[in-house]
Amino acid sequence: MSIKNWFQMKETVYVKILILALLIVYIPGVVTGQSFSHKFNYLTVDEGLSHTDANDIAQDKYGYIWVATYFGINRFDGYSIKKYYNTNVPIKNAFKNRITCISPDEDGNIWLGSEDGLQCFYPKTETYIDFTDPKNNGNPGFWRIFKPAGNLIYGLTGDRIRLYAISRNTINEQQLNLPADTRFRDMVPDKNGLLYLATNKGVLTLDKNGAFKKIAISGLTDENLTRVFINSSNNLVVASYNKMFLLSKKTAEKNSGTDGYFVDKSFVADNNAYIKDISENTHSDYWLNTGAGLLRLDTSLKLIQFVTNKSSQQSLNTNSITKAFIDRSHCLWVCTFGGGLNYCDLNQKLFYTLRHNPELANSLSGNHIRSILEDADDLWIGTTANGLNLYHLKQQNFTHYNTYNSPVKLKDDVITSLTFDDDHNLWIGSGKGIEILRPNKKDLWRPPGYEHFPTYVIETIAKDCFGNIWFGNHMNQYGVIWKDKQNYYQIKYYDEGFFILPDKIKPQLFISSTNGLKRVIIDAEGNIKQTFRYNASSASSNSLSSNYTYPISKRNDSTYWIGTIGGGLNRMLLNEKDNTYTIKSYSGKQGVFNDVESLEIDNGGNIWIGGNGLERLDPVTGKLIRYDKNDGLQGNSFKVGSSYKGADGRLYFGGINGLNYFYPEQIQANKVEAQPVLTDILINNQKPDLGTPDSTAKRCSLIICKTIL
Repeated sequence: MSIKNWFQMKETVYVKILILALLIVYIPGVVTGQSFSHKFNYLTVDEGLSHTDANDIAQDKYGYIWVATYFGINRFDGYSIKKYYNTNVPIKNAFKNRITCISPDEDGNIWLGSEDGLQCFYPKTETYIDFTDPKNNGNPGFWRIFKPAGNLIYGLTGDRIRLYAISRNTINEQQLNLPADTRFRDMVPDKNGLLYLATNKGVLTLDKNGAFKKIAISGLTDENLTRVFINSSNNLVVASYNKMFLLSKKTAEKNSGTDGYFVDKSFVADNNAYIKDISENTHSDYWLNTGAGLLRLDTSLKLIQFVTNKSSQQSLNTNSITKAFIDRSHCLWVCTFGGGLNYCDLNQKLFYTLRHNPELANSLSGNHIRSILEDADDLWIGTTANGLNLYHLKQQNFTHYNTYNSPVKLKDDVITSLTFDDDHNLWIGSGKGIEILRPNKKDLWRPPGYEHFPTYVIETIAKDCFGNIWFGNHMNQYGVIWKDKQNYYQIKYYDEGFFILPDKIKPQLFISSTNGLKRVIIDAEGNIKQTFRYNASSASSNSLSSNYTYPISKRNDSTYWIGTIGGGLNRMLLNEKDNTYTIKSYSGKQGVFNDVESLEIDNGGNIWIGGNGLERLDPVTGKLIRYDKNDGLQGNSFKVGSSYKGADGRLYFGGINGLNYFYPEQIQANKVEAQPVLTDILINNQKPDLGTPDSTAKRCSLIICKTIL
């Protein structure tokens, strides 16, 4: 993430400071092991990447992401891409800029392997140094590099490991007593600089004195290893083609100084898979690059999911993967052949999304969501113009109901409200009145008296404690449908009613409208016995903030939350015995949406508000957190009445680009502060040379120093 700040200086001198802020977000263990549609972003030539092929990637000590391509190297600061092209020897430009591997050192310098050999890029001066090996009249072609502190550098070239001493712009190979008939496939250093090597004869170590040592591993069925990795618990993880092994130190050796390991867990991928990279999302899961997709495993090495370019609408943009890497802020970076660089925040909030995909028949019929109703493992979803959806949460498949091509044909495709009656018939409010779907989900039912049902748009429909069905909208009358002793369905109409919240136990309704809020006491035949009104008033602070009320949610018998259009959120503390009440308003001053379009209360008492994004309000502390599209929501627009709380606490919110569902306890706030890094200084849109006696540069640098101090 980047933050752009501008400081306006005297004499019309402008200084632009770009600050890279790498955020680390905590995700609790409860979410481990769940498949998730990770949303990827892309850096291609359209976004400024210098080539369509990204070959390698690394993060330096400052947090920059460096990318090796076939047209030089690229630096990404979370905000923009900066390209660096080696022009030291123009006749060799093509070879020098076809970069195959990249490795930052402890000083922040970037070491590169290219088709013309070894190079080093110095970011402070933005210059390249080319190295030659005078003894071999050339330069080795490395495909993996490790540069420890000092003047030595290790590299893999072919199936060999080589060690070189660096002197100015030359490298001189140092003698290594390589084990006979050993082919080296991968290497990784530990925190002390000891190199672990994957070879055709198991795991070897190479210390600073140039001594090789074989690691004893009991239970390893295949010593022909291709990859080696050190996880966050400082244990080794190795791969042999399509097999992966998690190694642990033997208990007896932990205090003995020896290096005995045993195979703790193992995983075998498809025979066609080749594990090219192993990465770990700290203490959470492993990501394996197979070259044709990504395998995600849990800490027990059980497969969670296989991610390809067909996994979701915003998945990988290609399956041709050259490198996968997880940085310190838990961002997954994927180098591709032809698709540039793909990246994904593994700390994405776990907002699951249902959305229409025109390429898939098994998807939501439309993206503009108007109504939601959960029924155990089934989810009913009404859309603005594309009919009704039945989504089976476990099987993850859809059944569609519409006016044109479904087995059960509805009379309208605008589905605005949903509820069940006592016999589990589904009552469907639409743009043309009410329809009733039998529990078998195959037949529509028209009970006696149906011909008198309303034929206008039904924006709210709900069942009261007697089993009667209440309906309404914001333009016509609201009313009730009740069954008499002859099983004939009778109808009564009242005045305006926009949203109706019946009490599940008591004969009471809350009814919102454009003229305030009503609380009505009812009987078994739908008669209103008593009405209490609550309105907005500029003369009283103990009143609603707006008469245009809509969503209502009950916390307990005395606490109700009322959303308004134009006035934000209201909390009502009600004493039903004497109808005394206290109202507290939450508006734009507290950051709450002025237009509260949907509203749910989670099991922890937090208030979730849909509007121009999604907000969570803690009523105890007053803390408000806003989530938007960048957090994984379907979009930044949630629509009127389109929300629901499931039996197990799962929340559903619909908008104009699909539906989100989630468990509130899994949506965790950022617990680590950002660490800003000064990335650049531009004066009048140009980079100054602060080493010259230029008075403007000196003056600006002095101002900056004073500002920082």
